[in-house]
Amino acid sequence: MKYQTSEFSMRKLLLSVTLLGITIGGAACMMPASKDTPRNSSAGEIIQDGEIKFTLIVANDKKSNQPDAKIAITNESKQVFRVRFDSDPLQYLNLIVRDADHKRVSSGYYGAMFSRFGRERELCLKPSEHCEFNISLFATVEEKDRKPGNYSIQAVYTYDGIKYRSNTVNVTLK
Repeated sequence: MKYQTSEFSMRKLLLSVTLLGITIGGAACMMPASKDTPRNSSAGEIIQDGEIKFTLIVANDKKSNQPDAKIAITNESKQVFRVRFDSDPLQYLNLIVRDADHKRVSSGYYGAMFSRFGRERELCLKPSEHCEFNISLFATVEEKDRKPGNYSIQAVYTYDGIKYRSNTVNVTLK
């Protein structure tokens, strides 16, 4: 069976799939990337670290040992913040998990879990816009290392040569 589709319906399908688990604040756009679109600039200005805010949000779920979490990205700059991706905007995310002794227990890279689309897409956040992505706080920690105790977790988002760091959250596994 052969399927035919239009560029619009494919864009809508990919947008629907990509937005699964994402809350967009404002009118953020997610679309195919253009070669002519600058990555993170407007009239030649480069967005500096600190103008894009990454926040870890944790909600302790009484029913589960592992809390629900989100990463929020807020554009506090005066330019559009653009992230080009070929799998998921979180392909650039890593979670650094440390135990109570400050020993790093996370391994691997959070963004490595996403499959490639094969076609580049773009997340755009206009000034003051934000978006939230559901994440698994212990996805980079092997099962054998998930022991009861206190952990500190920080998100590090590396894109276009800039490392953005979130707040550090403290979580207790029982």
